[in-house]
Amino acid sequence: PVVINYNMRSLIPKIKNFCKDIDNRMVDVAFLTEVWEKLENKKHQHKLEEMLEMKGIKYISTPQPGAKRGGGAAIAVKLEKFSISKLNISIPKSIEVVWGIVKPKTASGKINLIICCCFYSPPKSRKNPILIDHVTMTLQSLLTQYPNAGVIISGDRNKMDMNLLLSIDSALKQIVNLPTRGLNILDVILTNLGSFYEEPEIIPAITPDVPNKGVPSDHSGAFVTPHCSSEPKKVTKIYKTVRPLPESRIGEFGYSLSRVDWSFLETKMTSTELVEKFQSFTQNLVNEIFPEKNVIISQNDQPWFCLL
Repeated sequence: PVVINYNMRSLIPKIKNFCKDIDNRMVDVAFLTEVWEKLENKKHQHKLEEMLEMKGIKYISTPQPGAKRGGGAAIAVKLEKFSISKLNISIPKSIEVVWGIVKPKTASGKINLIICCCFYSPPKSRKNPILIDHVTMTLQSLLTQYPNAGVIISGDRNKMDMNLLLSIDSALKQIVNLPTRGLNILDVILTNLGSFYEEPEIIPAITPDVPNKGVPSDHSGAFVTPHCSSEPKKVTKIYKTVRPLPESRIGEFGYSLSRVDWSFLETKMTSTELVEKFQSFTQNLVNEIFPEKNVIISQNDQPWFCLL
């Protein structure tokens, strides 16, 4: 699917422009934060759903708990090519997360189901550990049920440490690589489908339908489109010979050196002979304790991958 991420800062005052944007960009799945729903105001939620349904968009959400204005996470899917089902998952009251299963209406390629999650982490939130634990445990449970599923987790992290997000699952990559607010990358898209997509484009925020009525968003959007082919982008494989240096073997190497009988370095040898003999011995010891191995890496691997 074509994917977009927006921090809306209130959706209703921008709903017409949002629908136009979805149509113009041919977006399939939109991840929305700060939709500013109120949990207690069901009429507000129904109004949003009805307005979007008239434009052929299915909307699922988790409003911010309490009466305070702001927050909330939602996923909107254009129903022309895809469907979405909201998952009945128990969400801790202190966090803002919504889960859905997105399916293509016409089967194509190898991925026929995508686990989607949108989250919002407020700027001063102390609940990020709870959020990460919830997303991690829920995702692992869903992947057990749907082992071949694609995964897209998107939202506004604010001050959450990126390393916390990347700890959710080793298969997920953060593909938004340019700032979305000031000099910071606050709006993220984590997915195990990165090889199917082009580089994300940073785009202007949605403006209010009526100028000066509604709060403008101070975030840019992140827009990502798949390759023309349904096959993942070809990954170049690189064959390398490396010599891993694990900490445990370094201690073993030092211990072996301390027990060497150096009498084979005879005093009658020339300096050249001594150097050659010493180098030959130590090289054999290195080969024995730190054997080389052949690895296959790609341009997507981390630089330290081949040393593990």
